[in-house]
Amino acid sequence: TAIDIDNIKQLKIADYNNFFYTLTEKNNSAATKNRKVAAIRTFYKYLVDSSLIAPEQNISNNIDKFKKPRRLPKFLTQDEAVRLINTPKGSNAKRDQAIIYLFLSTGLRLSELAGLNEHDITENKVHIIGKEDAERIIYIQDTARDYLNEWLEGRPNAKTDALFISQREGVRLSKGGLEIMIKKCLVEIGRGDCHLHNLRATFATTLASQGVNIAIIQKA
Repeated sequence: TAIDIDNIKQLKIADYNNFFYTLTEKNNSAATKNRKVAAIRTFYKYLVDSSLIAPEQNISNNIDKFKKPRRLPKFLTQDEAVRLINTPKGSNAKRDQAIIYLFLSTGLRLSELAGLNEHDITENKVHIIGKEDAERIIYIQDTARDYLNEWLEGRPNAKTDALFISQREGVRLSKGGLEIMIKKCLVEIGRGDCHLHNLRATFATTLASQGVNIAIIQKA
């Protein structure tokens, strides 16, 4: 099909804006519209490279890309958090409750929680080795300490000093094991759409609701 160069040269940014406005009215996503922006720019590049239009007639670079809407982080309500803590059952209930409560009340990362040893817990403090071996101390609530004590009182003897162990193998509970356990509990309370990082969002939301400075939350 022949390209009508004269018509293309007459196109203005306003014409493309109207085109994309129509796509927006049809509920096309930002990703879909950005693909069309990319196609238009590729087409204009072809026209310039083929000497069909002059470089200064390439208006495609003036077409802005569309920003993808930022999704708000999912988090648990206070009622859902309580239900999540009470979900674990069976021989691992004390361990799993302690894990979930620590996640919700401290905002620990998965790798940090999996790497905890018994000696990292002293009174109401948790000693953390985080990213790039950075060490920090997190203060835990009395309730968190109570959950930990209940777990430690019944913790089976093991050759590892890992804080949380698999009772079957007697070895450190892996990050994968942690994720599977928490995901199962989330499904049971009807929040299968949430993942581990959502518990950190719950922690941040709780702090924000208590008036804690957002800059402090972001450093957690």
